[in-house]
Amino acid sequence: MNLFNHDALSDYITKQIANTILPLQQRIIELEQKQVPEYMSKKEVADYLGCTTSTIDSYVKCGLPKIKVSSRKSLFLRADVDSFMIIKRA
Repeated sequence: MNLFNHDALSDYITKQIANTILPLQQRIIELEQKQVPEYMSKKEVADYLGCTTSTIDSYVKCGLPKIKVSSRKSLFLRADVDSFMIIKRA
């Protein structure tokens, strides 16, 4: 491929952007189709974010708020999870 050719470069960039955006679009569609509860368990948060419960533990150490329900159970407010992830990615 001749990268100095404007059309070839434009096509290459368009394909690279499409390859990057497609998985993100698919994830957005999956999340939009899910009924996400207002309060979630650690496992539900991990499923919601597509990570492990160990990652959620790390997020809690980094400031993700949790609501202590009992000595063995905590819940997470979806709005807190969303806000934390926006700040984390900024």
